[in-house]
Amino acid sequence: MQWETIIGLEIHIQLNTLTKAFCSDSAKFSNDPNTQTSIVSLAHPGTLPKLNVKQIESAIKLGLAMHCQINHSSYFERKQYFYPDLPKGYQISQQASPICIGGHIDLITSEGIKSIRLHHIHMEEDAGKSIHDTDPTWSKIDLNRAGVPLLEMVTEPDFRSAEEVTVFLSDLQRLVRYLDISDANMEEGSMRCDINVSVRPLGTSELRERCEVKNVNSRRFARRALEFEANRQIKIWESGGEVKRNTMQFVPEEGITIPIRSKESAHDYRYFPDPDLPPIKVTQAQIDVIKSSSPMLPQAYLDILIKEKNLSRADAIILIEDQSNVHYYLELVKDRPEINKFASNWMIQTLIPYLKDHHQTIHNFTIPSTSIIQLLTAVSRETITNSQAQEIWKDILSNPTGPIEQFIQNKVSASPSFDINHIVEEIFTTFPIEAAEYKGGKKKLLGFFLGEIKKRYPGVNVKAVQEKMG
Repeated sequence: MQWETIIGLEIHIQLNTLTKAFCSDSAKFSNDPNTQTSIVSLAHPGTLPKLNVKQIESAIKLGLAMHCQINHSSYFERKQYFYPDLPKGYQISQQASPICIGGHIDLITSEGIKSIRLHHIHMEEDAGKSIHDTDPTWSKIDLNRAGVPLLEMVTEPDFRSAEEVTVFLSDLQRLVRYLDISDANMEEGSMRCDINVSVRPLGTSELRERCEVKNVNSRRFARRALEFEANRQIKIWESGGEVKRNTMQFVPEEGITIPIRSKESAHDYRYFPDPDLPPIKVTQAQIDVIKSSSPMLPQAYLDILIKEKNLSRADAIILIEDQSNVHYYLELVKDRPEINKFASNWMIQTLIPYLKDHHQTIHNFTIPSTSIIQLLTAVSRETITNSQAQEIWKDILSNPTGPIEQFIQNKVSASPSFDINHIVEEIFTTFPIEAAEYKGGKKKLLGFFLGEIKKRYPGVNVKAVQEKMG
């Protein structure tokens, strides 16, 4: 029997606001434990929460980018449950009236375009962090994270493969970074994913019992957790058993999922409106202001690179991965269409790997863009070869403010001189059959001849050879 995997995601996105969701404690990551707390985040009796306007604005930004309907009137609720790292004994969240409703995102996978529907996006606060592996006797609690603002995105069960999930997570990471609402660093916990998984016989429409894999913190782990959990459930059904609804944990070291508790019913949380927080009223005028201030999104850049700059989709996706990289690329090629492809190749093959190896970004890259433009222009005009450009790149790195024109001229002067007439005559003599076909009108052989000439005469001006061959 063939099986189909049904997958829905619940994704927590930690916002990059300066302060926590309902008090003025710092929301900065990775300070010393329990140094970013106050009587409010520690839930002392008599303390009151207050709204963080930035959290509301961030939710609307993301909702607009995901084609959601923005709820003009919503409110916060108390979600009742006990954890040692949840000081109040409840979490301030949204359930009945989330800030964003519906929405979708279109994915490009190996199977084509797939539209994933959203159920909603809501606002809430984070709990603290329990640490169980640093002391043989005691668990430790760090409450720095308690109260940090979150957005939770809940999708419909529209995913059918681990590939679709990993593409979605990658696209979502990129999107929230462009919106500048989160760094979405899964390894640091600022984006976490709960995966709801069930399986059913292929071709049927039933929804069988599902299990939830909690707090997956990387795209690679998401793929491994999904594949294992789906196979685990298939084996249960094929052996005549039934899948029980459990909350699972992925164990990366073993590549398995294990149950950690029976799945609670949502009714056990006893949601009710938080009496200490006012309803959230959002006007259309406020939504329009947020929309007008939002930056250009990844899809718009992708369209520019593919449709206007004639780059391949694969190259364009690499360039848009980081917003500063695509900005730099567009600066290089502005009004210079002749270097579009040369600039993308250079960034992908040379600059981006260099920055990664040296733990740098475009923001602290000090070599003037004018030097890079001159270098790429020289390559596009075949004044220098790609290998010579790499040698000049090393010269620039050792002397960033040096005269780029002189670097290029030095390479040109040092290049051996070639007798173009002799080269063309020799290549035609070496391949007489192909030469006769080429002269007879089979111009597709030009690439073959140029390839052979490049092998035999490294550094030759290919453009001059091509003009001579006619």
